[in-house]
Formats: sequence, structure tokens, C-alpha cells
Amino acid sequence: MQGPLFQSVALTIWGNAGFPSTVSGLAPGLPMFPAEHSTLRACASVRFITLRQTPAGWEEHPCAETPDHWLARLHDDGIRHLRLHRVDASDPFLNPEASAAAGAETLPPDLLHAERWLIEAVRPEGSDIWQARWHRAEPAEAGILPSSGQIWSVTYGRIATGFRPPPGDLIHPDRLAQAFSQTLRRCQDLAHRHDQAHAVTGFDLALRKLTSQTPEVGLPYPDLFPAALCTADTLRARQLLACAQTLWELSPGPGGPDCAATMTDDEVSDWSGLRAALRNLQNQAVLYAANLDLPPPATIPRPGLRRRWWPFG
Repeated sequence: MQGPLFQSVALTIWGNAGFPSTVSGLAPGLPMFPAEHSTLRACASVRFITLRQTPAGWEEHPCAETPDHWLARLHDDGIRHLRLHRVDASDPFLNPEASAAAGAETLPPDLLHAERWLIEAVRPEGSDIWQARWHRAEPAEAGILPSSGQIWSVTYGRIATGFRPPPGDLIHPDRLAQAFSQTLRRCQDLAHRHDQAHAVTGFDLALRKLTSQTPEVGLPYPDLFPAALCTADTLRARQLLACAQTLWELSPGPGGPDCAATMTDDEVSDWSGLRAALRNLQNQAVLYAANLDLPPPATIPRPGLRRRWWPFG
């Protein structure tokens, strides 16, 4: 399920498009995030809360009941940039108690190997960090019909304040596209050798997204960029994002039970390496596209007031 990832991507891109002093393509008076956005299609509710520490523990306090209201509130609070981050659960980015040697041991077992996509609301004095928590909505609670397909209740929690994340290390977009193309062709060759027609077709579709002038067409989430920003200036970012989205929608490809028996040990090892390379390229593509045209982050990390973040897994 990639809905949580692409919803965070969309919030970041649309927020930056709507905030003043950024590359703005939204007409005045339009919602900062439309209620009919594709990433909301399966959601019964999407709300935003802040966390406050009390003697009894952390309390949740409402911040906004819709993405549009949240972005408007951030704007009113002086936020002018959002930035998307990917961190592993054991990353000290938001786990200050974790040392390099024992960081993973401080986390619950089900999150030892998890990854998190976080939205940074950038402030010069130290940023706020937001993370989503998705769970299945109760029909009676949500007031929806089961047939509507709106099965998720989403809560974004502000899990850190006054925080300065470390700078990212992204590949240049042209090099990223080249690496995508080379890796996908190797995947396609391997799938073809083992008669995996579905995988061959999927890899070919991902390749074609890298050169398409309308890469969003046919994707589950075609509106990650506002229509007004689907221009030549954003084409490379949209191509990379579409390629990544296509691959996430694709089944694992070669190496499944239908062809594992016919693979040599070298081919199994090769596919394992290709799959890891593709996942890294997908992550890089998402981060590049979501953070397009933003100023570089500060180079000096600084501590802030963190909230324990794993309850939002």
C-alpha cells in the first residue's frame, strides 16, 4: 500500500505550490489541497494533531480537520516551505536516545526495519516534523457507507518541534534517470529470460515514463503536481516520480515462485541486487520530485524537542 507515501508527497508539493514566495502556480482563492485529490480517495478522514506532554503522558490536541485547513494554518503560522524526508525507524534523526550501536534495540520489534516518510514544516529557528498514522476506519465512526471505498482514517501528528534535520544527499536528476533506465533494462532482460510477461510489460511502462511528455497519465495518483505546475520546468521531476509510482504498482517481478526454480544462483543474486537498486532509485526520485525548487536545508543539524514517533507507525 503506497497511499501513505504518495499522500505525503502530494501534501508537500501542493503546499509548496500554494505558499507565497515559492514557485506558485495556484490561482488565488482555490483550495490549497482539493478535497477530490486522488490521495484522499480511500480516506474517510484526514486530520492533523499536535502532541503535548503532561504528567499523565502525551496528549493529542486538534490542529486541523482537513489537509486544506492544515496547509492554510501552516501558512498563517509563517511556514513557507515544506520538505519531505525518508528515515529508517532506527535512524537517530528522530530517536535521540538511540546510539549508533543500540539504536534499533530501543524500538518495538515491528518497527525495527520500518521506514518513515516525514514532512518538515521549515522554520528558520527550527522546523516542525509531521508524520502520518493510517488505520482502518470504523464505518459507524466515520459515518460512511462500506461501499464508498473510504476505508482509512489518517492522522498526521506533529512529532517534533524546533528541529533541524540533517541535509539530504540526492543524485542529480539526469544521472538518476540514466541509472533508472540502465537498471530497468537489466530487470527487463532478466524477466524476459524467464518468460515473466507481466514483469516485462511493467518494466517497459516504467521506462516509457522516463521519456513521456505526460508521465502522469494512467497512474493511480495522477495529480501529485497541481495541473498549473505540469510544465516543462517540472517535466524531469514528474517523469522520475511517475517511473517510481509505476514500479510501486508493479508486482515484485522476476524471482517469484513461478520462475525461482529456473533461476541460477547468480541470477537470484543479480535480481536481489537489482531490486535493492530500484528501491533506492525510487526513494531518490520521490525525494527529488517532492522537494523540487526548495532552498537547500541547513548543513548543521541541531537538536529540538522531539515527541516519541513510533506510535504513529
